[in-house]
Amino acid sequence: MPDLTVIIDVPTEIGLQRIRQRASDLPDRMERENIDFYNKVREGYLVLAKSLPGRFLVIDGAQAEDIVEKEIWAGLQKLLT
Repeated sequence: MPDLTVIIDVPTEIGLQRIRQRASDLPDRMERENIDFYNKVREGYLVLAKSLPGRFLVIDGAQAEDIVEKEIWAGLQKLLT
């Protein structure tokens, strides 16, 4: 079991938009799923993170990339010190 799992959380609509922007070829099986599937997966991870807060670090992925990076490193430093 990992000591820490980082969840970069974004609203489902933003995540789907990002998939469409980066996809250079045909979408794979997961990328073809509907929005309800992605909402359920996201909620499942967030419920898991709430039930084991010491094992999960949830980062707001709608923030700027440099802020997301800093928050991830800050969470890792807490674990390592």
